[in-house]
Amino acid sequence: MTKKPAAPAARQTPLSHWIDGMIRWTFQLSRIGRILVCAVIALAATLTIRPLIDLIYLNNFYDPATVIVPAWIATAVGIAVYALGWRLVVGIAGETPQPSRFAAYYLVLGAGLIVYVLALTVYGLLTAVFEV
Repeated sequence: MTKKPAAPAARQTPLSHWIDGMIRWTFQLSRIGRILVCAVIALAATLTIRPLIDLIYLNNFYDPATVIVPAWIATAVGIAVYALGWRLVVGIAGETPQPSRFAAYYLVLGAGLIVYVLALTVYGLLTAVFEV
């Protein structure tokens, strides 16, 4: 019996190397660290979706009696993102979560949202200070 030669390992690009490192680092954090990562990602998702919800609400559904509805929707989105992160990254009590494809998607999308929120914050500060 002859063994078939193993397939050559796929070359990693710098981006995929960075993503793998980020995922490894996140799953090596303590439980409280992973909880904080999920909380920051949920906050970034809420901050990102809020202007869109406000725009749709004000243009189509505005009623003075229901002005709290956009806040409820944004809060529900944030809680859903946090719950998803809890399941994928933190794990249930007594369980050690394993890196998965969905956890990688969650973390990469979360990192993108955090960068986006920070960029918008810096842009807002710069335009407020320098009045562009």
